[in-house]
Amino acid sequence: MARLSQQAILERYEQLAAQRADYTWRNYQPIPLPGYESTASQAGRNCFDRGEAVAKALDGRFASRPLRIIDWGCNLGFFVFQLAKLGHEVVGVDSNASYVDICRFLAETNEFPVKPRFYVDQLTPSSLSNYSGFDVALCFSVLHHLGKEQLLTLRRFAEVYPVALIEMDGRDFGRHHLFPFYFYLEPTVETNDPYGKGTRRRKTWFCSNVTSEGLYVNLKQRNLLAGRSVLKKESAQGTTVIKREELTSRHTWIRTDLRQEQANYARWSGEKYFASLKDFGETDQHRWIEIDYVEHDGQANAESIQEFFSFLERERLFLLDLCADSFLFSRGKLTVVDLESLFPVETTIADLVKTRTRKTEIPFDSYEKQRNHILQRLVG
Repeated sequence: MARLSQQAILERYEQLAAQRADYTWRNYQPIPLPGYESTASQAGRNCFDRGEAVAKALDGRFASRPLRIIDWGCNLGFFVFQLAKLGHEVVGVDSNASYVDICRFLAETNEFPVKPRFYVDQLTPSSLSNYSGFDVALCFSVLHHLGKEQLLTLRRFAEVYPVALIEMDGRDFGRHHLFPFYFYLEPTVETNDPYGKGTRRRKTWFCSNVTSEGLYVNLKQRNLLAGRSVLKKESAQGTTVIKREELTSRHTWIRTDLRQEQANYARWSGEKYFASLKDFGETDQHRWIEIDYVEHDGQANAESIQEFFSFLERERLFLLDLCADSFLFSRGKLTVVDLESLFPVETTIADLVKTRTRKTEIPFDSYEKQRNHILQRLVG
Protein backbone atom coordinates (compact mmCIF):
# COMPACT_ATOMS: atom_id res chain seq x y z
CA MET A 1 0.00 0.00 0.00
CA ALA A 2 2.22 2.79 -1.35
CA ARG A 3 -0.15 5.71 -0.73
CA LEU A 4 -2.29 5.67 2.39
CA SER A 5 -5.88 6.85 2.40
CA GLN A 6 -9.10 5.70 3.99
CA GLN A 7 -10.26 4.33 0.65
CA ALA A 8 -7.02 2.44 0.04
CA ILE A 9 -7.09 0.88 3.51
CA LEU A 10 -10.73 -0.19 3.16
CA GLU A 11 -10.24 -1.57 -0.36
CA ARG A 12 -7.31 -3.71 0.74
CA TYR A 13 -9.22 -4.88 3.80
CA GLU A 14 -12.22 -5.85 1.65
CA GLN A 15 -9.98 -7.67 -0.85
CA LEU A 16 -8.55 -9.86 1.90
CA ALA A 17 -12.00 -10.58 3.32
CA ALA A 18 -13.37 -11.46 -0.13
CA GLN A 19 -10.65 -14.08 -0.64
CA ARG A 20 -12.32 -16.11 2.12
CA ALA A 21 -8.92 -17.48 3.01
CA ASP A 22 -7.40 -17.69 6.45
CA TYR A 23 -7.08 -14.17 7.80
CA THR A 24 -3.77 -12.37 7.50
CA TRP A 25 -2.21 -9.91 9.93
CA ARG A 26 -3.45 -7.12 7.61
CA ASN A 27 -7.08 -7.92 8.46
CA TYR A 28 -6.49 -9.48 11.89
CA GLN A 29 -8.07 -6.62 13.85
CA PRO A 30 -11.06 -4.39 13.06
CA ILE A 31 -10.43 -0.65 12.92
CA PRO A 32 -12.67 0.97 15.59
CA LEU A 33 -12.80 4.43 14.04
CA PRO A 34 -15.41 6.45 12.09
CA GLY A 35 -15.61 5.40 8.46
CA TYR A 36 -14.12 1.95 9.08
CA GLU A 37 -17.21 0.27 10.55
CA SER A 38 -17.25 -2.38 7.79
CA THR A 39 -14.02 -3.89 9.14
CA ALA A 40 -15.85 -5.12 12.26
CA SER A 41 -17.52 -7.94 10.30
CA GLN A 42 -14.50 -8.61 8.06
CA ALA A 43 -11.79 -8.92 10.72
CA GLY A 44 -10.16 -12.20 11.67
CA ARG A 45 -10.83 -11.60 15.36
CA ASN A 46 -13.64 -9.88 17.22
CA CYS A 47 -11.40 -7.83 19.57
CA PHE A 48 -14.35 -5.90 21.02
CA ASP A 49 -14.84 -8.50 23.76
CA ARG A 50 -11.24 -8.11 24.89
CA GLY A 51 -11.42 -4.34 24.50
CA GLU A 52 -14.40 -4.16 26.86
CA ALA A 53 -12.71 -6.51 29.35
CA VAL A 54 -9.49 -4.47 29.31
CA ALA A 55 -11.35 -1.18 29.85
CA LYS A 56 -13.35 -2.71 32.71
CA ALA A 57 -10.22 -4.14 34.38
CA LEU A 58 -8.41 -0.81 34.19
CA ASP A 59 -11.43 1.15 35.37
CA GLY A 60 -11.86 -1.13 38.38
CA ARG A 61 -8.24 -0.94 39.49
CA PHE A 62 -7.30 2.62 38.63
CA ALA A 63 -10.55 4.45 39.45
CA SER A 64 -10.99 5.75 35.89
CA ARG A 65 -7.89 7.98 36.06
CA PRO A 66 -5.95 8.59 32.81
CA LEU A 67 -3.11 6.10 32.37
CA ARG A 68 0.05 5.74 30.33
CA ILE A 69 -0.39 2.47 28.44
CA ILE A 70 1.81 0.60 25.96
CA ASP A 71 0.57 -2.12 23.58
CA TRP A 72 3.26 -4.52 22.37
CA GLY A 73 2.32 -6.17 19.07
CA CYS A 74 -0.33 -3.54 18.42
CA ASN A 75 -1.03 -4.72 14.83
CA LEU A 76 -3.59 -2.28 13.34
CA GLY A 77 -3.96 -0.45 16.66
CA PHE A 78 -7.39 -1.66 17.79
CA PHE A 79 -6.61 -1.56 21.52
CA VAL A 80 -4.52 1.59 21.23
CA PHE A 81 -7.39 3.47 19.59
CA GLN A 82 -10.05 2.10 21.94
CA LEU A 83 -8.07 3.15 25.01
CA ALA A 84 -7.04 6.49 23.49
CA LYS A 85 -10.71 7.33 22.96
CA LEU A 86 -11.18 6.88 26.72
CA GLY A 87 -8.57 9.55 27.43
CA HIS A 88 -5.52 7.39 28.11
CA GLU A 89 -2.07 8.23 26.74
CA VAL A 90 -1.27 5.17 24.62
CA VAL A 91 1.76 3.96 22.68
CA GLY A 92 1.65 1.09 20.19
CA VAL A 93 4.67 -0.95 19.14
CA ASP A 94 4.79 -3.47 16.30
CA SER A 95 7.58 -5.17 14.36
CA ASN A 96 5.81 -4.60 11.02
CA ALA A 97 6.57 -1.14 9.63
CA SER A 98 3.62 -1.18 7.20
CA TYR A 99 1.13 -1.70 10.06
CA VAL A 100 2.75 1.10 12.04
CA ASP A 101 2.40 3.37 8.97
CA ILE A 102 -1.32 2.58 8.85
CA CYS A 103 -1.67 3.23 12.59
CA ARG A 104 0.10 6.58 12.31
CA PHE A 105 -2.17 7.58 9.42
CA LEU A 106 -5.26 6.61 11.44
CA ALA A 107 -4.00 8.54 14.47
CA GLU A 108 -3.37 11.68 12.43
CA THR A 109 -6.71 11.59 10.61
CA ASN A 110 -8.88 11.05 13.69
CA GLU A 111 -9.49 13.03 16.88
CA PHE A 112 -8.37 11.80 20.31
CA PRO A 113 -8.05 13.48 23.73
CA VAL A 114 -4.34 12.55 23.54
CA LYS A 115 -2.88 11.50 20.19
CA PRO A 116 -1.60 7.91 20.33
CA ARG A 117 1.95 7.28 19.14
CA PHE A 118 3.37 4.30 17.27
CA TYR A 119 6.84 2.80 16.92
CA VAL A 120 8.47 -0.01 14.96
CA ASP A 121 10.40 -2.41 17.18
CA GLN A 122 10.89 -6.05 18.15
CA LEU A 123 9.83 -7.38 21.55
CA THR A 124 13.11 -8.48 23.13
CA PRO A 125 14.58 -8.28 26.65
CA SER A 126 16.89 -5.47 25.54
CA SER A 127 14.29 -3.41 23.63
CA LEU A 128 11.95 -3.23 26.64
CA SER A 129 14.26 -0.80 28.43
CA ASN A 130 13.52 1.79 25.72
CA TYR A 131 9.82 1.84 26.62
CA SER A 132 9.61 2.28 30.40
CA GLY A 133 7.51 4.56 32.59
CA PHE A 134 4.08 3.14 31.70
CA ASP A 135 1.31 2.37 34.17
CA VAL A 136 0.10 -0.68 32.25
CA ALA A 137 1.38 -2.82 29.39
CA LEU A 138 -0.70 -4.88 26.94
CA CYS A 139 0.66 -7.93 25.15
CA PHE A 140 -1.91 -9.95 23.22
CA SER A 141 -1.00 -13.18 21.40
CA VAL A 142 2.65 -12.23 21.01
CA LEU A 143 4.67 -14.16 23.58
CA HIS A 144 4.00 -17.60 22.09
CA HIS A 145 5.91 -16.47 18.98
CA LEU A 146 9.13 -15.97 20.98
CA GLY A 147 10.04 -19.63 21.47
CA LYS A 148 13.08 -20.13 23.69
CA GLU A 149 13.23 -16.40 24.44
CA GLN A 150 9.78 -16.39 26.03
CA LEU A 151 10.80 -16.77 29.69
CA LEU A 152 13.73 -14.35 29.37
CA THR A 153 11.45 -11.78 27.74
CA LEU A 154 8.73 -12.30 30.34
CA ARG A 155 11.24 -11.83 33.16
CA ARG A 156 12.28 -8.45 31.78
CA PHE A 157 8.68 -7.57 30.83
CA ALA A 158 7.56 -7.98 34.46
CA GLU A 159 10.50 -5.86 35.66
CA VAL A 160 9.62 -2.98 33.34
CA TYR A 161 5.83 -3.38 33.61
CA PRO A 162 4.67 -4.43 37.11
CA VAL A 163 1.06 -4.28 35.85
CA ALA A 164 0.07 -5.87 32.54
CA LEU A 165 -2.71 -7.51 30.58
CA ILE A 166 -1.34 -10.50 28.69
CA GLU A 167 -3.15 -12.88 26.36
CA MET A 168 -1.92 -16.47 26.15
CA ASP A 169 -3.04 -19.78 24.70
CA GLY A 170 -1.96 -23.41 25.07
CA ARG A 171 -1.74 -25.44 28.27
CA ASP A 172 -3.56 -23.67 31.14
CA PHE A 173 -3.61 -20.63 28.84
CA GLY A 174 0.03 -19.89 29.65
CA ARG A 175 -0.52 -19.42 33.38
CA HIS A 176 2.56 -21.53 34.19
CA HIS A 177 4.70 -19.16 32.08
CA LEU A 178 3.35 -16.02 33.79
CA PHE A 179 3.47 -17.53 37.28
CA PRO A 180 7.26 -17.11 37.85
CA PHE A 181 7.17 -13.37 37.21
CA TYR A 182 3.79 -12.01 38.35
CA PHE A 183 2.50 -12.52 41.89
CA TYR A 184 -1.15 -11.81 41.11
CA LEU A 185 -2.86 -13.46 38.13
CA GLU A 186 -6.55 -13.10 37.35
CA PRO A 187 -8.31 -14.14 34.11
CA THR A 188 -10.29 -11.28 32.60
CA VAL A 189 -11.73 -12.75 29.39
CA GLU A 190 -11.60 -15.99 27.41
CA THR A 191 -12.07 -16.01 23.64
CA ASN A 192 -12.48 -18.61 20.91
CA ASP A 193 -11.72 -16.95 17.58
CA PRO A 194 -10.99 -18.27 14.08
CA TYR A 195 -7.52 -19.73 13.62
CA GLY A 196 -6.44 -21.55 10.49
CA LYS A 197 -9.23 -23.93 9.50
CA GLY A 198 -10.70 -23.97 12.99
CA THR A 199 -10.65 -21.87 16.14
CA ARG A 200 -8.25 -21.24 19.01
CA ARG A 201 -9.09 -20.56 22.63
CA ARG A 202 -7.13 -17.83 24.38
CA LYS A 203 -7.27 -16.19 27.79
CA THR A 204 -6.31 -12.67 28.81
CA TRP A 205 -4.71 -12.36 32.25
CA PHE A 206 -4.54 -9.34 34.51
CA CYS A 207 -1.00 -9.61 35.87
CA SER A 208 0.28 -7.51 38.76
CA ASN A 209 3.20 -7.26 41.15
CA VAL A 210 1.47 -4.38 42.93
CA THR A 211 -1.12 -5.45 45.52
CA SER A 212 -2.61 -4.11 48.73
CA GLU A 213 -0.28 -6.46 50.63
CA GLY A 214 2.93 -5.22 49.08
CA LEU A 215 5.18 -4.88 46.04
CA TYR A 216 6.75 -7.95 44.44
CA VAL A 217 9.93 -8.27 42.37
CA ASN A 218 11.28 -11.44 40.73
CA LEU A 219 14.61 -12.51 42.24
CA LYS A 220 15.41 -15.45 39.99
CA GLN A 221 17.75 -14.47 37.16
CA ARG A 222 18.96 -17.91 36.03
CA ASN A 223 17.55 -21.42 35.68
CA LEU A 224 14.12 -20.00 34.89
CA LEU A 225 11.39 -22.61 35.17
CA ALA A 226 7.72 -22.30 34.32
CA GLY A 227 5.48 -22.94 37.30
CA ARG A 228 8.01 -21.84 39.96
CA SER A 229 8.78 -18.38 41.33
CA VAL A 230 11.01 -16.58 43.84
CA LEU A 231 9.76 -13.05 44.58
CA LYS A 232 10.92 -10.34 46.94
CA LYS A 233 8.00 -8.82 48.83
CA GLU A 234 8.21 -5.27 50.17
CA SER A 235 5.48 -4.23 52.60
CA ALA A 236 4.91 -2.09 55.68
CA GLN A 237 5.92 -5.09 57.78
CA GLY A 238 9.34 -5.36 56.12
CA THR A 239 11.01 -7.25 53.28
CA THR A 240 10.58 -10.99 52.84
CA VAL A 241 10.87 -13.63 50.11
CA ILE A 242 7.93 -15.59 48.69
CA LYS A 243 8.77 -18.92 47.07
CA ARG A 244 5.95 -20.59 45.14
CA GLU A 245 5.40 -23.60 42.94
CA GLU A 246 2.35 -24.81 41.09
CA LEU A 247 1.05 -28.12 42.41
CA THR A 248 1.92 -29.73 39.08
CA SER A 249 5.51 -28.40 39.15
CA ARG A 250 8.52 -30.33 40.41
CA HIS A 251 12.29 -29.99 40.60
CA THR A 252 13.91 -30.89 37.26
CA TRP A 253 16.09 -33.76 38.51
CA ILE A 254 15.65 -34.14 42.29
CA ARG A 255 12.63 -35.92 43.76
CA THR A 256 11.51 -33.03 45.90
CA ASP A 257 9.16 -30.07 46.06
CA LEU A 258 8.49 -27.00 48.18
CA ARG A 259 7.15 -29.12 51.05
CA GLN A 260 10.67 -30.43 51.64
CA GLU A 261 11.99 -26.88 51.88
CA GLN A 262 9.18 -25.89 54.24
CA ALA A 263 9.99 -28.86 56.48
CA ASN A 264 13.68 -27.94 56.52
CA TYR A 265 13.00 -24.34 57.51
CA ALA A 266 10.62 -25.50 60.23
CA ARG A 267 13.09 -28.13 61.51
CA TRP A 268 16.07 -25.77 61.60
CA SER A 269 14.26 -22.65 62.75
CA GLY A 270 16.67 -20.53 64.75
CA GLU A 271 19.77 -22.15 63.25
CA LYS A 272 22.13 -19.34 62.29
CA TYR A 273 22.81 -20.61 58.76
CA PHE A 274 19.20 -20.52 57.58
CA ALA A 275 16.56 -17.83 57.08
CA SER A 276 13.52 -17.86 59.34
CA LEU A 277 10.25 -19.30 58.07
CA LYS A 278 7.60 -16.56 58.37
CA ASP A 279 4.56 -18.26 56.88
CA PHE A 280 3.43 -20.95 54.45
CA GLY A 281 0.28 -22.17 52.75
CA GLU A 282 -1.37 -23.92 49.83
CA THR A 283 -4.16 -23.00 47.40
CA ASP A 284 -5.95 -25.17 44.88
CA GLN A 285 -3.25 -24.28 42.33
CA HIS A 286 0.03 -23.67 44.16
CA ARG A 287 1.91 -23.90 47.45
CA TRP A 288 4.14 -21.22 48.95
CA ILE A 289 6.48 -20.34 51.78
CA GLU A 290 7.58 -16.94 53.08
CA ILE A 291 11.05 -16.49 54.58
CA ASP A 292 13.29 -13.64 55.72
CA TYR A 293 14.98 -11.61 52.99
CA VAL A 294 18.78 -11.43 53.03
CA GLU A 295 20.45 -8.34 51.53
CA HIS A 296 23.42 -10.04 49.87
CA ASP A 297 26.55 -7.85 49.85
CA GLY A 298 28.86 -10.41 48.24
CA GLN A 299 31.48 -10.24 50.99
CA ALA A 300 32.07 -13.98 51.32
CA ASN A 301 34.44 -15.32 53.95
CA ALA A 302 36.11 -18.71 54.06
CA GLU A 303 35.59 -19.27 57.78
CA SER A 304 31.78 -19.17 57.54
CA ILE A 305 31.81 -21.56 54.59
CA GLN A 306 34.09 -23.99 56.43
CA GLU A 307 31.86 -23.84 59.51
CA PHE A 308 28.71 -24.44 57.47
CA PHE A 309 29.99 -27.63 55.86
CA SER A 310 31.24 -28.82 59.24
CA PHE A 311 27.69 -28.27 60.52
CA LEU A 312 26.25 -30.32 57.62
CA GLU A 313 28.67 -33.16 58.24
CA ARG A 314 28.02 -33.13 61.96
CA GLU A 315 24.24 -33.20 61.49
CA ARG A 316 24.47 -35.74 58.64
CA LEU A 317 22.78 -33.39 56.15
CA PHE A 318 23.65 -33.08 52.47
CA LEU A 319 22.82 -30.59 49.68
CA LEU A 320 22.13 -32.54 46.51
CA ASP A 321 21.84 -29.43 44.34
CA LEU A 322 24.92 -27.37 45.18
CA CYS A 323 24.55 -23.82 43.87
CA ALA A 324 26.85 -20.93 44.78
CA ASP A 325 23.91 -18.51 44.35
CA SER A 326 22.31 -20.09 47.44
CA PHE A 327 25.14 -18.83 49.68
CA LEU A 328 24.27 -15.28 50.71
CA PHE A 329 26.45 -13.00 52.82
CA SER A 330 25.32 -9.92 54.71
CA ARG A 331 27.85 -8.07 56.88
CA GLY A 332 29.91 -11.22 57.24
CA LYS A 333 27.00 -13.51 58.16
CA LEU A 334 26.31 -16.53 55.94
CA THR A 335 22.73 -17.52 55.14
CA VAL A 336 22.03 -20.52 52.90
CA VAL A 337 18.74 -20.53 51.00
CA ASP A 338 17.05 -22.97 48.56
CA LEU A 339 16.73 -25.86 50.99
CA GLU A 340 14.52 -28.16 48.92
CA SER A 341 17.56 -30.32 48.08
CA LEU A 342 18.74 -30.59 51.71
CA PHE A 343 18.25 -34.16 52.96
CA PRO A 344 19.44 -36.28 55.89
CA VAL A 345 22.05 -38.92 55.00
CA GLU A 346 20.55 -42.12 56.42
CA THR A 347 23.10 -44.53 54.95
CA THR A 348 25.54 -43.12 52.40
CA ILE A 349 25.63 -40.10 50.10
CA ALA A 350 25.67 -42.47 47.12
CA ASP A 351 22.42 -44.08 48.32
CA LEU A 352 20.89 -40.63 48.86
CA VAL A 353 21.70 -39.70 45.26
CA LYS A 354 20.08 -42.91 43.97
CA THR A 355 16.90 -42.59 46.03
CA ARG A 356 16.32 -38.84 45.78
CA THR A 357 17.48 -37.95 42.25
CA ARG A 358 17.04 -39.09 38.68
CA LYS A 359 20.82 -39.41 38.33
CA THR A 360 23.26 -42.15 39.23
CA GLU A 361 25.96 -39.73 40.36
CA ILE A 362 26.59 -36.03 40.96
CA PRO A 363 29.87 -34.09 40.53
CA PHE A 364 30.17 -32.91 44.15
CA ASP A 365 29.39 -36.09 46.05
CA SER A 366 31.26 -35.47 49.29
CA TYR A 367 31.44 -32.75 51.92
CA GLU A 368 35.03 -32.05 50.97
CA LYS A 369 34.24 -31.63 47.26
CA GLN A 370 31.31 -29.34 48.05
CA ARG A 371 33.32 -27.26 50.51
CA ASN A 372 36.20 -26.82 48.06
CA HIS A 373 33.86 -25.94 45.18
CA ILE A 374 32.05 -23.21 47.12
CA LEU A 375 35.32 -21.82 48.49
CA GLN A 376 36.74 -21.67 44.98
CA ARG A 377 33.62 -20.02 43.56
CA LEU A 378 33.05 -17.46 46.30
CA VAL A 379 36.45 -16.81 47.87
CA GLY A 380 38.94 -17.84 45.19
